[in-house]
Amino acid sequence: MKDHNCLRLATRPMESAACEAVLRKLLDATSSGSGAVRELLRAIQSTPLGKDMGIVCTSGSDPDDERTTTARAYFAADALSNPNPRPPDIVLVATQLKSARELEHALVHELVHALDHVNGMDMTQCDALACSEVRANGKVECGMAVQPWSAIGLACGAGGADSRLCLALRRRCTLQSAVRATGNVFGPDDALASVHRVFDQCHNPAL
Repeated sequence: MKDHNCLRLATRPMESAACEAVLRKLLDATSSGSGAVRELLRAIQSTPLGKDMGIVCTSGSDPDDERTTTARAYFAADALSNPNPRPPDIVLVATQLKSARELEHALVHELVHALDHVNGMDMTQCDALACSEVRANGKVECGMAVQPWSAIGLACGAGGADSRLCLALRRRCTLQSAVRATGNVFGPDDALASVHRVFDQCHNPAL
């Protein structure tokens, strides 16, 4: 039986020990933790559906679950139509993560999806998933995870985060990344149409 009295940190085999240690540090309530993680978690846990959400590390390589062999992390939740939904979970796949920085980025990405879910975004619909992928990729892959020597990093470093070139490159990166991610579920044609349809509504460089 799950303990829903607090945020759950699962006890896992030794190969997950490093993942758990990094996770605990990121969730630290002091300034040593991750501000992005804490801010998103606070918003999620303020909702009825998200107040008992769990975040766990797994050693991965479960032959019955393809996500543990292909994804760094994933968000698992019952459908919003379920009248008695179980608390959602974010699962971090330790064997797919190479560093603390990568773990933080994977976690923040999934937290954006979690926030969208608990706020009623039905990601079994292509447009809704596309919107959430725009938000998550804009925040992480095309934002906090950008390397300083990349085209985006150089443009934003030289001209500032609000410069026209920086914003244009982040926008293009976000659109392309969201199409790829949405296409993994709905196929490339539907993903492209949905991302273009929702992009201006969902893209928020300041997220």
